[in-house]
Amino acid sequence: HSQLVLAGLSADALPEDWSLTLEVLPGIRGIVRFEGEPAKRAKVELSYATKPGRVLTKGNLVSRVASEVGEVRTDADGRFHLDQEYDGDLLLVVTGRSGRTAWLDLAGFQAGDGRDELTLDLAPPGEVRGLVRDHLGNPVPRAAVVLNHPVLGMLQKTAAADGSFHFRRVPAGDWFLRAV
Repeated sequence: HSQLVLAGLSADALPEDWSLTLEVLPGIRGIVRFEGEPAKRAKVELSYATKPGRVLTKGNLVSRVASEVGEVRTDADGRFHLDQEYDGDLLLVVTGRSGRTAWLDLAGFQAGDGRDELTLDLAPPGEVRGLVRDHLGNPVPRAAVVLNHPVLGMLQKTAAADGSFHFRRVPAGDWFLRAV
């Protein structure tokens, strides 16, 4: 945005050309792609991350996200702009169609530090399924099964009576699996 003051403007005193310089708004800008093409209408969420060791629970998702500070959708070219000035430990999560996701941990982010023009590539979600067994190979009914991601948090399920479990639409990335 920019502003130009036109003092004493009259029809007989108009210059031929006006010059107006636009200021770049602060914030975080970027582009989201899927298989090299712009990801239209993807949801971009920016949150402050909690301190290590602290987690929050929302439904069956346990996350280290403390508070959402901004949300926008990408335009037809896959571009987004969160137009506030942000500082701190931030987490940017993008969700596209069919559960495609991308995330970026912006630890120690400071406005103007060169990380304000970002590119994220969406990845399709996966599935994790299996069977919980004890040391003798017998199925363990109703065991707690946890998928843990160092940034995105945890997903929790209870195994079925036959010890089976199935996580659907798991965001792409490296997850740790455990049963208790």
